Amino acid sequence: MMLLIVVLSAFFILTLALGFLAGRGVKTMKDYAIANSSLGTATLTMTLLATLIGDRCFSFPFLVFEEGIFVGVIWELSFICAFILLGLLVPHMAYFRDCFTVGDLMEKLYGKNTRILSGIISFFVSIFIFHAQIEVIGRICRIFFGGLSTEVLTFLIGINIVKYTSSGMRGVAYTNVLQFVLMVSVLSILTFILLFHVGGLKKLIYNLPQEKKVLFTFNNKIYELKRCIFWSLSPTYLFAPPVMQRMLMVKSKKQARYMFFTSMLVYSILLTLFIIIGLGGILYSKFNESSYIHHVNHLNFIFYLWSYIFKGSYLPNILIFIVAIVVMSSTGASFLHTAGLSLIHDMVSPILNKKNIEINEVRWTIFSTFLIGIISIFSSVIGIKTTRLFCVNNIYRIIFVIHLTLFPLIVGIMGVKTDKKSFIAFISGYITTVILTKGVLSLDLYTPLYISLLVGITCFFASHIYQNRGFVMIDRSQDD
Repeated sequence: MMLLIVVLSAFFILTLALGFLAGRGVKTMKDYAIANSSLGTATLTMTLLATLIGDRCFSFPFLVFEEGIFVGVIWELSFICAFILLGLLVPHMAYFRDCFTVGDLMEKLYGKNTRILSGIISFFVSIFIFHAQIEVIGRICRIFFGGLSTEVLTFLIGINIVKYTSSGMRGVAYTNVLQFVLMVSVLSILTFILLFHVGGLKKLIYNLPQEKKVLFTFNNKIYELKRCIFWSLSPTYLFAPPVMQRMLMVKSKKQARYMFFTSMLVYSILLTLFIIIGLGGILYSKFNESSYIHHVNHLNFIFYLWSYIFKGSYLPNILIFIVAIVVMSSTGASFLHTAGLSLIHDMVSPILNKKNIEINEVRWTIFSTFLIGIISIFSSVIGIKTTRLFCVNNIYRIIFVIHLTLFPLIVGIMGVKTDKKSFIAFISGYITTVILTKGVLSLDLYTPLYISLLVGITCFFASHIYQNRGFVMIDRSQDD
């Protein structure tokens, strides 16, 4: 226990020091929001991956443990397809060097009101995810400590996140790099030990139960395939506000391509590690006994696994605990940074500018980020269980809200000529179809989203073609 406290304290001090040093001298909104687009490709890649991974280092191995190898492979393929789509998009971000947020992009493409709408969406999505990360940190602490110490430790970790996030994008990015390196190092070492323990990858797969090896023998396979295809073609998680923020940080098309295709490769390797961990769990009969099945979930699965492999040794679980806190902190910090930025830059500032009221955006954003973080931490610690919001219906609502601006944003970035009427046509078609297919026809979770997006896209292009007397792309050759 003392070793864990010492390691955690060192982690706190190091991240705070990094955040403080990186955040010194931040005076402009561009510096605070996107670090003046001055970060190197390696730093951008690691901060992007640290933001994306989140609780997948727990949920993905547990999903493979429950369903078998097919789920892991098909989801990994869907992530790769999504990254390829994003890789085709991100070089175009070099044409938007004066934009700091998704709201700025939307304003440039569709007008001022869409900046506020996008800011509202980014703010609430970011708040939701940050609050959820704090709650997950609390649950992880409860696995180790329990009692009052859980709330105290959760609060301290949350305060640490808020402090280095308030220093701006540099502070977030550099701490993300530290956290990412630590996470990859520990998971790689432990996965190697797991493979050594079972006799290698070939032996691991050979000794799996038959029902876990055959590709098409998992529960609800049609529903799972729908989910994978939907996430491949409409990767909401890859267009989350912090990810878009990192897209805006690229200096050139060349850097953008390097960043996203390197991210795709590293992310695929990490998912492969997670698959191996999940398959390793299947081999141990301890996990297949009924007395354990009821106690294993996506958060404590890895802890149980390493405890069994190392015969109760405390050190591996300390490392896993630190990695868990690091991963949740990375994702939480990225979303908290976006929440404060969206609130001030995309919502408050445009409204006050209409009234000719000038504000110091940097100071207001730092203060709002700190305040949002403190409120979220307190509400989580006193028992508001945000992770319960991650039920099917609420995930559907989050996806629905993000899609209000997702497709118009993508086509605008790609160079399609945009206007306010086409955006309104998309919104009208999309919302109307969602209401009809979900509310009236009572279809399943993903079918309404497929249909609604298709209708919205059709309405968008119908309006575009009607107004422009054909399909029109913007000539950006002069900007190269």
